[in-house]
Formats: sequence, structure tokens, C-alpha cells
Amino acid sequence: MGPPGQPGAGDGLQWAAMNIRRWGAVASWACMWLLLAVAWLWTFAALWLFKPLPAVWAHAAALLWAGATVAVFVRLPTGKALRGVAAGGLLILLIWGRQQPSNDRPWIAAQARLPEITRDGDLAVIRNVRAAVYRSEDDYDVLWRRRTYDLRQLESVDFVMVPFPNSEAMAHVFVTFGFRDGTHLAISPEARREQGAAYSPLRGMFRHYPLMYVIGEESDLIGLRANIQRQRVYVYPIRTSPEQARRLLCSMLDRAASLRESPEYYHTITNACGTNLLWHLNQVRESPVPWGRRVMLPGLSDELAFDLGLIDFEGPVGEARRRFCVEGRTLPWTSGPEWSRQIRATAIGSPP
Repeated sequence: MGPPGQPGAGDGLQWAAMNIRRWGAVASWACMWLLLAVAWLWTFAALWLFKPLPAVWAHAAALLWAGATVAVFVRLPTGKALRGVAAGGLLILLIWGRQQPSNDRPWIAAQARLPEITRDGDLAVIRNVRAAVYRSEDDYDVLWRRRTYDLRQLESVDFVMVPFPNSEAMAHVFVTFGFRDGTHLAISPEARREQGAAYSPLRGMFRHYPLMYVIGEESDLIGLRANIQRQRVYVYPIRTSPEQARRLLCSMLDRAASLRESPEYYHTITNACGTNLLWHLNQVRESPVPWGRRVMLPGLSDELAFDLGLIDFEGPVGEARRRFCVEGRTLPWTSGPEWSRQIRATAIGSPP
């Protein structure tokens, strides 16, 4: 015990414990209010972007909700105000959750048709294989083909990554499958857009687009992005066996067919191109790849693929990006197997 008038060791411990409890309570309240703020912002965005309503009415509903929230906290005690806002938020969630995806909308011409897939043993018959001819991004002729693919002839898989121009961390990703006769089939999970609608990652989190799998020729899906949109397109060869390639293709074809019968909403984070490719990959791998930052940010997905040993290339990621990028190359204005052969002979895998 210390001298009279001075705190002893026991008093110091009590003081420390009291401060820990006090700051713990402050931290708990701060976390609670932060979570409530995030939840409220979600409800506001859900109303602001509520697709079934015209934009002006959706915006008016969101502003009305904001005004009602302020009025409740001004006029009522905090506890009652919280309960009132929670009830309102729950109602908004229930209304928002009742939306159902549909395949019956006025879609843009490039996404007007869903693939129709029939499998008979080793043969896959696909109707509505897209083979568009582009003069510009908005001026094009869409050709829909009927193709038969012999799965026994499947030889290769390529992973395609197209970074967004304004964000290196964001990208569109898809895969292409190569057959012995030189044919390549590209499959791309995408947000299906209505006429006049642009893609928005934010809107993609609020049930604005159904999910679709675009199945088409490489001269369409790669050529659009490299030739017309002038984006950097990386086409990485995947290290795989014919059996794994077949299982991956069958998994993607089954998923594409299921979306025709049971449409789903696209979601920028949880049901987009990268997350769907991860799901398909885990269908054929013995050890599943966990969901993480480099899946949520597809612009980093090639790094993940290198770390997993999926890219068929010996060397650093930077060198692979230089070797397998088709940006700035003069791509042939042909189509079909010849197009795929020429870009691999003159661009992919050779120095610029």
C-alpha cells in the first residue's frame, strides 16, 4: 500500500479496468452506429436505383425516405427513432426483395438471344452462337450461328482478361475453348442490358441486370474489345488437361442453359464474371480456390491464376502481360478459325 493520499497498485488496476470498459462501450456504440449508417445508406441507394419505378419517382421515394428519417430522429427519442427507422428499412428490403429477374425485356441487339444448348454424348449443339460484325461499338450486324462441337476434340483453354480503362483493379474476364480443327468457342458471363441502358457497377449491385452467358466466336468477343473499344486484352493460355477442359466447358454450358430456364440477377460482387468463373474452376479442381480480394477485383485475377499455377507460362506476371496482350496489334479482319490462328501466330506469345 502506498503513502496516504496516493493511489496504490489496486487503485491503478481499477482505474485501468474502468477505462477499458468505458472505451469498450464507446467502441461498441460507434460500431453499432456505423453499421446502422451503412444499412441506411443501402436502403437509400435501393430506393434511388429501384428499377421498377421511373427514375424520377425512385429518386423522389429515396428523398422522402431521407426526410422521414431526419424527422423521426428530431421528433422522437433515440430508441423509438431507431425502431421506427429499422421498421421502415425492413419494409424497403421486403419490397426490393420481391423483384424477380426476367428474360423478357427489350434487350440490346448483341444480347437479344440466349444460347440454346443440347448435349448428346460427346456432341454439344449450340444455337445462338454470336458472330457479330462491328463497324463501331454501336453500329454492328449480329449474326447468330448454329454450331456443333465434338468434346473429344477439345484441346485448350484460354483465360481472357480485359481491364477497365479507368480502373486497373476492375476488369471483365471470360474464357475460350480451343478445338483440334482450330475452332475456338468463347463464353462470357455478362450483365444483360436493355436498350438504352449503360452498364454501371453500382447499378449492378441493385438488381438492374439479369445474368447471361454470351457464347460466341473469338473474332466477336475478343475483336470487339481489342479492335473497336481499343482496350487491352490479355489472352492467357491455361495449363490444363483435355479432361479438365471438357469438365470446365460442360460446367459452363450447363450454367448457360440453366439461366435460360431460371434467370438470375447479376451482382457486381457476388454474381459477376469473376465469381462465376471461380465457381466453374472449383468444379474441376481438387482443392477449391477461396473467394477473396483478387476474385472481387477481377483486374487482379491474372495474378491469382499465376499463383495457382494455372497460366501456362514460365516467367513473371509482368512479362506474361507483355507477351499475351493484344493491345495495339493489328488484328485480322477475318473470322472463325483463321482469326483465332492469326492472333495466336502474330500476337499472342510473341514479343510486340
